[in-house]
Amino acid sequence: REKRPRSAPQPAPSDAKAMVESPQVPDFTPETPSDPLPEAKHTDSSVFNPEISAAIDLIGSYSHAADNFNITPRDIEVMIQSNVDQFAHAYVVFNAESELEPWDKTDPFGEVSLGVEEAAIETTSLPYGLALKGGLFFADFSRLGKVHSHELPFTDRPSSLEEILGGETKSRGLELSWVPPVDHYFRLTAGAVDIIGAETAVTGSLTKLDGDTADLLDGGDNRSFGDLMFYTRAATIFEFGEHASLNVGADYAHGGDAGTREITSADFKFTLLP
Repeated sequence: REKRPRSAPQPAPSDAKAMVESPQVPDFTPETPSDPLPEAKHTDSSVFNPEISAAIDLIGSYSHAADNFNITPRDIEVMIQSNVDQFAHAYVVFNAESELEPWDKTDPFGEVSLGVEEAAIETTSLPYGLALKGGLFFADFSRLGKVHSHELPFTDRPSSLEEILGGETKSRGLELSWVPPVDHYFRLTAGAVDIIGAETAVTGSLTKLDGDTADLLDGGDNRSFGDLMFYTRAATIFEFGEHASLNVGADYAHGGDAGTREITSADFKFTLLP
């Protein structure tokens, strides 16, 4: 009797159809996935685009004696600022201002002075909390001397700044500031500039016997190193809980132009929030 070899068992019709439709594919996925590739670096060129802002300071007055009411654009400013690179920042402030005359009718297109109020470049990446500024700027001398007119907390600038400093602390030169890396905030500033003040102050004027006024801060064509104004300022903040703080500052300046000018000042500001 002849023996026939046994054939392999045939799958059921349903199993055979499943094998045809869903063949088994070897899985080559590694057990531990590799680290993802780093994302491509994108350079945002917009960080070097200049930022432009504007401020308009309007002031009104009424004189009962002259029966005159005026609204004057006292100060109009346009500021352009931009990052020069990763190490420096530059800004320019264009200014148009007019004087308020409470007793006369104001001409909106007359007696307007145009000019560049600030144009400076300052560093942004110096180590040890240092920052250097150069150009035309408001010197960090006194608390309100470097504040623009539209940012003043009062309608008028204090008389002490007008009579002693000559208004805003407008200067040309170099200024170095230092904020030490300590827990308590403290800033020390030192600078060497040609003059401090937008206008000639009373401290820089001399009245002669004939009645004429001489400007001690306006010398000859030659300016020696000793004619520069050297100044320094120290400022700090003390916090009393979450609702009260005290800002304290002290200043000293020495120098002049065809004369000697020495200024010492101190200021404080107490803030109490409800």
